[in-house]
Amino acid sequence: MGGRIAEKDNPLTVMQELYFTQFHEKVSSSKEMEKFYRKVISASGVLDMAERSSRPLTIVDICGGGGRLGHELEKEVKKPINIVNVDISNEQLRIDNGKLKIRGEMMHLPLADKVADVALLINMPNPVRVVENHLERTKPDSIKEIADNYELYCLLADARHCTVKLAVFEGLRILKDNGIMSFGTVYRGPSTYGVEKIDVPLKQVGFEIFGLDLKVAKLWDDYGISVEKPEFFVESFRKIGEVNRSSVTQCRNALRDSLESLSGSKRFWEVIGEMRRAEEAKKKIVGKIDRE
Repeated sequence: MGGRIAEKDNPLTVMQELYFTQFHEKVSSSKEMEKFYRKVISASGVLDMAERSSRPLTIVDICGGGGRLGHELEKEVKKPINIVNVDISNEQLRIDNGKLKIRGEMMHLPLADKVADVALLINMPNPVRVVENHLERTKPDSIKEIADNYELYCLLADARHCTVKLAVFEGLRILKDNGIMSFGTVYRGPSTYGVEKIDVPLKQVGFEIFGLDLKVAKLWDDYGISVEKPEFFVESFRKIGEVNRSSVTQCRNALRDSLESLSGSKRFWEVIGEMRRAEEAKKKIVGKIDRE
């Protein structure tokens, strides 16, 4: 599957454009995140795999952004490794000075089947969640608006679940037999990613929850994602089979239907308009401060 970027009129593209930017500058590049990335590396089993392997491992960092995790891997792994950073943002990829970086979506990875020993989905972004967050903060003015918001929230939830499942399916597609897939981000309970609810050939081989300094919560808050307490997790799985292609097709069709429903939702476009106006107002304030 190619590294397809969603069409401009697609609601998913619209949500991607509103997703928070500068994750590298505001979060991942901070020294306060060092412990997190070290935990990801140790808990993922990459160090043991590299030590046992007679050849360089190929590690694909899905949504790798500015390449911070890749840089930490190069420091921690004592043997040669090949790190491939795949991200949708040219801006973030330009920050990464690694050798292998490719522009592509997490649901359409521009890589062949079974090329990776390790697939990492760390701090995996989901643009749908940004719109959900905005909707959750909205105070309805009428019973009708409450009903409209609920209907929209259901459509968004369907789309979000599909994007996560497709990202996992794609990670599995590029993963070699017995390869490792690891997830990690802010811990929000057992359903943070809900991998255990997806019918995929993955066997859990590691799970760890750990706390970080309170300064980390502020980093994420400043970035735009609310973190009540700096508690994170890393969860690793081993690939034990292949994804049923009909499951992938069914999920892609479900996402297509969800996006078509969102495209036809008047309330969705009203919320997008609210978010765009808020973003423009924020830019004007920042510009005014810079001029002063």
